[in-house]
Amino acid sequence: MAYCSSIDEGITFDYGYDGYIDELREKEMPHLNNETYLDYTGSGLYTQAQIDAFYSLLQSNLYCNAHSRAPCSIRTEKEVNEARDLILSFFNTSSSEYSVVFTSGATQGLKMIGEYFPWTEESAFVYTTHNHNSVLGMRKYAKRAGGIFKAFEQSELEEILSEYQDSVQINTEEVDPFGGDFGGFSGFSGNTWTWGDKGENPAHLFAFPAECNFSGIKYPLDWINEIKRGDMGAALNAKLAQYDGIDRSDGEWFVALDAAAFVPTNRLDLSLTPADFVVMSFYKMFGFPTGLGALLVRHDVAERLQKPYFGGGSVSIVGCREDFCQEKPRPSDRLEDGTVGFLNIIALKEGFKLINETLGGIENIEQHVSAVTQYAFERLSSLKHENGNNVVEIYGNHEKQWINGEYGVQGGILSLSVHRPDGSFVGYYTVQEKSAQHRIHLRTGMVCNPGACYSLLGLDETLVCEMAAEKESCGDDIDMVNGMPLGSVRVSFGFASTKNDVDRLVEFIRQEFMEESS
Repeated sequence: MAYCSSIDEGITFDYGYDGYIDELREKEMPHLNNETYLDYTGSGLYTQAQIDAFYSLLQSNLYCNAHSRAPCSIRTEKEVNEARDLILSFFNTSSSEYSVVFTSGATQGLKMIGEYFPWTEESAFVYTTHNHNSVLGMRKYAKRAGGIFKAFEQSELEEILSEYQDSVQINTEEVDPFGGDFGGFSGFSGNTWTWGDKGENPAHLFAFPAECNFSGIKYPLDWINEIKRGDMGAALNAKLAQYDGIDRSDGEWFVALDAAAFVPTNRLDLSLTPADFVVMSFYKMFGFPTGLGALLVRHDVAERLQKPYFGGGSVSIVGCREDFCQEKPRPSDRLEDGTVGFLNIIALKEGFKLINETLGGIENIEQHVSAVTQYAFERLSSLKHENGNNVVEIYGNHEKQWINGEYGVQGGILSLSVHRPDGSFVGYYTVQEKSAQHRIHLRTGMVCNPGACYSLLGLDETLVCEMAAEKESCGDDIDMVNGMPLGSVRVSFGFASTKNDVDRLVEFIRQEFMEESS
């Protein structure tokens, strides 16, 4: 499928799937119905073709619980396993490296990592400040085991790594983290542990998002390789020792990647950046089914997880009076308790068909979303009050969206605040209420990412914590403190976003908040 370039003023990316976007919206998305949907990071949208194909499957096939050898069970098991392979193929890996553990969504996947990770009192949990609440919540498990947690800004992590690399004699012999023994079960010379061992050394975890759900800032996936090579782990060990004096040089560092905001519009290639754990939610990718996500876990790392509970489907045989349990050998079977949502899982193939076939691949979606995002950034940035002051303040790295012919460090999110002519802020809740009157669907508040909110808006975290008793949620009507917003207006784009959606948003802001000369 050929794609035209720059079909609209201000757009420097390939927009519209070679003109197919209008047909897609008209024929496949009647449920949009003159609505302006700008919350794709909250939830993707489904197409009519997905729903029709799925219900056709249900009408023509009998599916049932796969924990049996009945014909319908065998059919269900086959299609569930095909879905696992489809997911792994989409991320350019295979069942020889990773297991697909079905979850209710990214949050459950992160909870499982936190709950089963082999924490000890020597463990450290390090994460970026710009992280979803579901990542922050994992620190409870580290603390319960007696370990520590520490949050760093991206700039701090880059400085920590750079200082470490400058302070040691770098081994110039290149270690291939994707070949040789790595990825199997025998060993890896680029780090301090032997893969495949049950693990005698303390385990540490580093967690970060591929893309920030608050701002759309993309984070360096090569951090994963820095952990694999040993540099990042050693650098973090040295930094943490400055806080508590503990020598963690004999520890093992693992990486958890929150890919939920990233994979709907970007390529994630796990053959290049083999994170130990990856979480995602499928409804964010293609709208349907909801309540289904996945935790991708490397087989060798799965052997280190400590799962105290077993449920139906995860064991082969169990003693009743005796404390005996034989777990199933496949990691996904051991980690999935009970019956998986097999009908939802079977529906996944229609979502991946939308991405891979109808839209021509995730790279085309990335081009299209980048085009819409750039167009929105340019239009919103140009809005001025009569006195020349900006109407909108946008947070993120939009100036670096396209660098040297390659995608930069900004995804399809515009996190913004609206200003009055005197420069004061309009509360995000006011924007939310007024946008609803214009049938515009967007998200406001901290959007479950307090660290990014505090950092980008310049908020005093201590002051915000003191207000905790007054707030019911991160998007409620208590939206200001000392004249500063407690959150932003988040506009996020997806595969079906259009230039017309942006124009409606701009016109709404112009009508409701912009002071113009008469």
